[in-house]
Amino acid sequence: MAPNCSSQGKYNYNSKTLTSDSQCPHYGKMYKSQGIKRHQSTCKMRDAEGKEAFALEFERDQRSALALEAVAGPSHIVMDVLLAANPELQADMGQAGLDNHMEFDGGNKGVQSPVLSDTSMASNTGHENTPPQPAVHIAHPHEFKTEFHPCSGHETLLQTFEEFGVASEALKAPPADEKPWCPFRSWGDFEFSEIALEAALNQSQVDKLLSLIVHIAQGHTHITLKNKADLHMALDNTAAELTPFTKHDIMVPYKKEQRVFEVYARPIWDWALDLLDNPLLVQYFIWDSQRLYKHNGTNFERFFSEPWTADCWWDIQSHLLANLNAALLCFILYADKTKLSTHGTVKGYPVMVHCANLPVDIQNDEGIGGG
Repeated sequence: MAPNCSSQGKYNYNSKTLTSDSQCPHYGKMYKSQGIKRHQSTCKMRDAEGKEAFALEFERDQRSALALEAVAGPSHIVMDVLLAANPELQADMGQAGLDNHMEFDGGNKGVQSPVLSDTSMASNTGHENTPPQPAVHIAHPHEFKTEFHPCSGHETLLQTFEEFGVASEALKAPPADEKPWCPFRSWGDFEFSEIALEAALNQSQVDKLLSLIVHIAQGHTHITLKNKADLHMALDNTAAELTPFTKHDIMVPYKKEQRVFEVYARPIWDWALDLLDNPLLVQYFIWDSQRLYKHNGTNFERFFSEPWTADCWWDIQSHLLANLNAALLCFILYADKTKLSTHGTVKGYPVMVHCANLPVDIQNDEGIGGG
């Protein structure tokens, strides 16, 4: 029979090995038997890393103690500093039977020297009433170095951990700028400029707004509006005094289908009644037709200036019954191609209406009586 290459037998997976627990020799915790080997290897690695880190920290504390010894001389306070920084070292020394009164030999490159201090020897000979040692200021070593460029003229700066990166009091809080709006001449100029840019006001709007501000500052007028809500309320109250625009759905056939377009318009008759009820326009209405003539040196030659100077108005008024005491109220409807209206992706010309009974300078204006 061929020899077996493996001298290790198979693992016996029985109820005892699967249910029994084994104790970790490093941390004392209980683990399953089939997992204790992997855990032990992890513990050994973790323990080795911890010892290495502890050795590095202990060496750093020894260097700090040597720097202190160079300033204050040999004393058991050096050992007290190390023990305060390393509780684990204090426990190890307690197990080894050493007290806290141990010094370090400065010329032995930080290697621990088991030489008892004077205080320790005095306590061993029975002198219990040893006077307390004075407090010694711990000199922290310089752990950071800042080297400046030779052109700067600054010397190399050595700092401790507590000093590094800490700005001086003068650099922590810069002085407040008393005029943050500079180079604007005033805070008001800066605020107005910021609002005008955010609102993208054009030149005409900027001039009108500045003119209003000047009138308010001079006391010629005042504004009672305080916020956007007051503005909307004022606009709603004003709109309630006039005939509002209403929406109309207009259906138009296009490529064998009906398309609906939204059109906003005012009832012409209601709009005309608003003009007639306005006391500021009463004196400007013209109700009777007129014929105008100009003498050219030989005779009078007729000319036309307003709608009521044309023959059509004259002829229509001539057919009105005299006993009715009636007059013409005429309207002019046209598409204003100078004002392009945009609705979504569709552009069109708005249809305007003017009252022909008002002079041209009023009906063509954007104010009261305009179309």
